[in-house]
Amino acid sequence: VLERVAKERLLASLKRAQDASRWPILAADLREFGDVSMLEFVTEFGIKPGLIYGRGSSQEKCWSALRERAGFETALGGSDEENKLLRALGRMLYIDDVERIVLYTAVLADQLPPELSNFDVRQQRLLKMLHFNLWGSPTKFESFEAGFEALWQHRSVRDELAELLATTDALSKTISRPSGLAPEFPLNTHAKYSQKDILTALGDPDADALPRWQEGVKRFEDAKTDAFLITIHKAERDYSPTTMYQDVAVSPSILQWQSQSNTSAESRSGRRYISHQANGDHILLFARLRKT
Repeated sequence: VLERVAKERLLASLKRAQDASRWPILAADLREFGDVSMLEFVTEFGIKPGLIYGRGSSQEKCWSALRERAGFETALGGSDEENKLLRALGRMLYIDDVERIVLYTAVLADQLPPELSNFDVRQQRLLKMLHFNLWGSPTKFESFEAGFEALWQHRSVRDELAELLATTDALSKTISRPSGLAPEFPLNTHAKYSQKDILTALGDPDADALPRWQEGVKRFEDAKTDAFLITIHKAERDYSPTTMYQDVAVSPSILQWQSQSNTSAESRSGRRYISHQANGDHILLFARLRKT
């Protein structure tokens, strides 16, 4: 086990070093290829958008910064708030839900920041997800509208986010489907979501902070849903012996899930899990291969 863990750490370290050394090469490639879109660039050179994003020594690594280094005009201002938002874009590479991308693209193209009252409940939750994607949690904002007003002060960030979404959408192979939840809860099966996304989509958070979520299960009463967070391949360094749950994909349609040690079949939670279909409840599985 120790040998495998050491190997994983070495490979991760080598990848970080390789990605950092490629930044000047990417800039030179872009300069030679010309003033093109992000999609055209990553397609031509066979790279993933994630290679463009990362933390630089004095400036965030992002598409705009790469264009600037390649000698092309950008609208970067260099403020701390702009850098914070650009850093957040690198954490949004996973978004692959078409419904979400279409809404965000339309909103970002508007000259005025969105007012949640102009959207239905499902769209409001999607926009709240965007708020926490960009600003994290906790935030300094007392309302979601205030957060969007601050974002609208950074046209370069909005333009880059729209371009990033167009790129990830074009490259995505995800085919999402309705989750079976009530329409106001905007989650689709097979799409990727962060923990912040889940808390926002199934809960009703205020703009300044999301509730804490430290365990692998969480009940959302309004949505009549239990959310399970599952890591298929667990490294012993990341988990205590009591949380090395044996979650195994038995077949394409069956997952063996091990409950927490304090949850028996006769407990209130255990009975709810077992009888969820009969009671009109839902169980959503959010799985990842390994802890990143």
